[in-house]
Amino acid sequence: MFYNSKKLIDEKVLQQYFFEQFMLADSSQRSNLLPKKYRNIFSNTASIKGLNPEVEIGVTSKGTKHITDFILYPVNKKNPTVNIEIKWNANDFEKQIERFEFYDGTKGQGYIVAMGNGNNHEYILDKNGQPTNIPVVYIKQEDFKNWFSKNAYDVVSQALSIKLNTKPNRITGIKYWVIVIVNASLNHYQKHGRVKGIWAFKDRSNPKEIMKILAEDYVIFVNLSCNPARMIFPMHRNQNFQPGINSQVKSKDISWYLNFVDIAKVSNGYHLNFEDKPPYDGFDEDWMTQNPRKPEEKDYTQFIRFAFDKYDKFQLFWNKNSNVKVYRKYFHESNEGHVEFCDAVRDSLCVQGDAREISKTTFDSILQILNKI
Repeated sequence: MFYNSKKLIDEKVLQQYFFEQFMLADSSQRSNLLPKKYRNIFSNTASIKGLNPEVEIGVTSKGTKHITDFILYPVNKKNPTVNIEIKWNANDFEKQIERFEFYDGTKGQGYIVAMGNGNNHEYILDKNGQPTNIPVVYIKQEDFKNWFSKNAYDVVSQALSIKLNTKPNRITGIKYWVIVIVNASLNHYQKHGRVKGIWAFKDRSNPKEIMKILAEDYVIFVNLSCNPARMIFPMHRNQNFQPGINSQVKSKDISWYLNFVDIAKVSNGYHLNFEDKPPYDGFDEDWMTQNPRKPEEKDYTQFIRFAFDKYDKFQLFWNKNSNVKVYRKYFHESNEGHVEFCDAVRDSLCVQGDAREISKTTFDSILQILNKI
């Protein structure tokens, strides 16, 4: 029967599952996705430079190019890069003997990830049924089933968007995000982001929020000035109120304002790119001067694309005089939307410009303020 075919769930879905589980894991969870030989190197979040999908790594003995599903790059260059192949069944890889050399240390090293089936063996077997030195990590079927059940709508939406060339969407609808840009990020935004409609997130090993950004979402890009640093709180009626946790700073001592606010619609949600081709080349100036340019040394590999549309009433391209500011006095403690926006700005600032989600109500309340400026 057709419903017995494993093709009903493409292998790409298993790859997506692995990527999300690996990138969003803590050290103990990630250890379960690594063979013993790599746990000391890669289980710690800070030791991971990146996880690059679908990389051509060489030509097999049959003369065909081999594209591995992922390459795991270490922060410490003394540690190895690791090729990772995702399979429904470890036996599927065992039939591809010509690929072994890219995982057994001959032309590269790595391991296989497969679905557990009750007949798990720790290493890939050769044609004689003997263990090789290529480890296998097994995914628990129940864990995958639970993940798929929760993400089925998004998975199908993304699949249809590719097949039908339409925008993917999520069951919860459009989301709204705040991204704070300061210092070096401000220069990147002015030179590349605004001009080419692209934003890059510097490599971070636990991108819990930016991974959720999809096409059709709205992003609020914010640049601000603040004193004391990072004390982004709304205006309180009680000027002696101390809003900062573990801080003696009173509300009357806080001063901040937004220098500009851009609101753009996402055209291409979170995706990885390790290339040196435009527009993905603009954020790695030092890396672009290297020859050769190694993808594992690229600092900006996580991107979103966006566009400004003057006919979209929810979008804003800040073109006001430099003396025009959005002052703290516009944001009041009594307005839940204002409070949520301030919290999002403060959080984004504290985590080096990672995205923070806000509600539609908060988004609308910010638009009301900006329309009055």
